[in-house]
Amino acid sequence: MIEKKQYHAGSVGDKAFELADICENPWNSSYRPKAFAGLQTDFKNGALHVYLEATEPRTALRAEATMTNGRVWEDSCLEFFVNPVPEQGLGYLNFEANSRGVMLFGVHNDQFSGETTDFCEADFAMHTVHTFLPDGMIRWSLSYRIPFSYFQRWFPAFEPKPGMRIVGNFYKCGDLCPQEHYLTWSPIAYPTPSFHRPECFGDIILYRVGRSCSQHRQYRCCSAGRELFSKALSFFPAASADGRFLCCDHCRSSYGDAAEVEDKIFVGGYDSTADGRRYYLGCAQ
Repeated sequence: MIEKKQYHAGSVGDKAFELADICENPWNSSYRPKAFAGLQTDFKNGALHVYLEATEPRTALRAEATMTNGRVWEDSCLEFFVNPVPEQGLGYLNFEANSRGVMLFGVHNDQFSGETTDFCEADFAMHTVHTFLPDGMIRWSLSYRIPFSYFQRWFPAFEPKPGMRIVGNFYKCGDLCPQEHYLTWSPIAYPTPSFHRPECFGDIILYRVGRSCSQHRQYRCCSAGRELFSKALSFFPAASADGRFLCCDHCRSSYGDAAEVEDKIFVGGYDSTADGRRYYLGCAQ
């Protein structure tokens, strides 16, 4: 029995939002790049904003697909699968994109299963960022929006409201990359790599109005990391209100102590310092 995860989406305009760690390794991939995902709701304009990022060696990147609905899963790929009406069954939408920002749009419901072209791609406003880091590393990210009307096109019963529950999963993969890999946010129990497992989707709670960020746990960090962060506070004046933050890159790459970062639930704004590490601001408890 797998333990499904839960994610709380933020709201567009929030200075702090939660990042989901795409770190589950159900099929024991030897290559495990760091990858994260985040969601922000926009009830005023009717959209769910998606943020995905990965950090990996530049030599590990593959980006061959150039056409919409191409074989992006064979490239360095970040994916978001979502079921907006879980009470009505296991239907879902899948959004997959390589580091070029080339997207695949999948639909799986009672009437249709496969890739669709029934949309205006400009409505999704895909934006990509590539940041070159020391030691031959690269951080690449995808940002796009999913109009609520697109959810309703395929799942008419979807009625977005603050606090509602949907389900989904975030993935990092690369079937034909130099190092094949398959990572997930919420665990999957299946003998061979397969992301199309809606029964394993984790819970996603859309932003609840009036939620206080202090209700969320923060990342934990090693003592060496806390000392480093205290010296780096000058980089983040906005962090002084909560007083603590940490860098998961620091713990995981330098110390590799999973127990120190197991509370990876809430993070705030993010930025990079001159040393090339990514620091995540957290809420003090």
